[in-house]
Amino acid sequence: MVVAAEKTNSEVKGGDKITGAKTDCAIPGDDAVCCICLTSYADKDVLKELPCSHVFHRSCVDKWLTMKALCPLWKCTILSKK
Repeated sequence: MVVAAEKTNSEVKGGDKITGAKTDCAIPGDDAVCCICLTSYADKDVLKELPCSHVFHRSCVDKWLTMKALCPLWKCTILSKK
């Protein structure tokens, strides 16, 4: 199964979320679950990609990033170093 979703490419610098272009993407069935809310992605869900290339529901990861500036999977910082 492949889920079609709208992905927002984003980059985080100094704690500010900057959103880029929206694109359609296909997520393989193995990766079709948001590890934050543990819900499967559905067609046309709005997703956000972090600089580490991990993808989550946009609303889930935005809420997560207000609490921690870490990738929910790798637990590494997503802030760019200056």
